[in-house]
Amino acid sequence: MIARTLKPLLVALAFADGRAEYVDAVGTLPLTENFSLLGSVGMNHVNYDTSNGDGNGNGLKLGVGAQYALSNNVALRAQADRYHADAFGEKPDVDQFTVGVKVGF
Repeated sequence: MIARTLKPLLVALAFADGRAEYVDAVGTLPLTENFSLLGSVGMNHVNYDTSNGDGNGNGLKLGVGAQYALSNNVALRAQADRYHADAFGEKPDVDQFTVGVKVGF
């Protein structure tokens, strides 16, 4: 006879939702005719809703990226941004990575 013991599986369910509004200035550093580096600095306001409580705060937003111009009005862009805001009595960092197409008109 073989005895088996089944241990109960404990599953912890949690949720988190966040959003941010920001204003920043973006600078470009052309390296070639088509390729540029990007840098941004600004301020943000974040709101967090989690299963452990809610928090919000203001803070600094920094970003770096690169841009490749396909034409005078169209460019491919990749950027990494860090939101650093005072929320929950701490200063959690939130990172955002984006890839997109910039269209000028």
